[in-house]
Amino acid sequence: MAILFPLRVWLSSVASPGRSTEENEFASAKEQERRWLSESPAFFVYRRSGDGGQAVGLVAALETDDGALIWETTDQAMEPVNIPTVVTETQWDIDACLGEVMAGEPLLELRDAAGDEHALWSITDSDQIKLLQLMSQTIDTLTVAVAPPPAGRWPCVIFFLDPAQSNEAPAAWPQLWPGLLIPAEES
Repeated sequence: MAILFPLRVWLSSVASPGRSTEENEFASAKEQERRWLSESPAFFVYRRSGDGGQAVGLVAALETDDGALIWETTDQAMEPVNIPTVVTETQWDIDACLGEVMAGEPLLELRDAAGDEHALWSITDSDQIKLLQLMSQTIDTLTVAVAPPPAGRWPCVIFFLDPAQSNEAPAAWPQLWPGLLIPAEES
């Protein structure tokens, strides 16, 4: 089973190739005021939508030394990222579980040069965090492109496959918008 923990992240980049220089300068100045996305550890919901469909992920710290968790490795190439991505099939109804969060105001929204829309929300409420931790215990298999460390808490984005589709890794490996988030160092 997957054991997830909230974490702290900060924005490393908010400039978007799809924005004008003025929009990027404004966004950068605006985001500087809230460079840390949460004062306390949090889960973050990330959604990327475009012509290729929608990918929803949960940014969290994953405990990697659970012997019951099955790790599958794919050879799909990935761009270098600050937070690696993991893919799993889940029996959760993502809209029911995360829909209320995603219906709220995102911390960050942007459109990239390809026209894909990116949005990020935080979950800081302790009851919501406990619920997500409980639900994450139903995850028993994770597919990774980069092997996690053998023990410890590993910051990553867990993308959820639709259980109605094949449980194989997607043709286009889902990932965060490059350079968007960097996990905080443990103090």
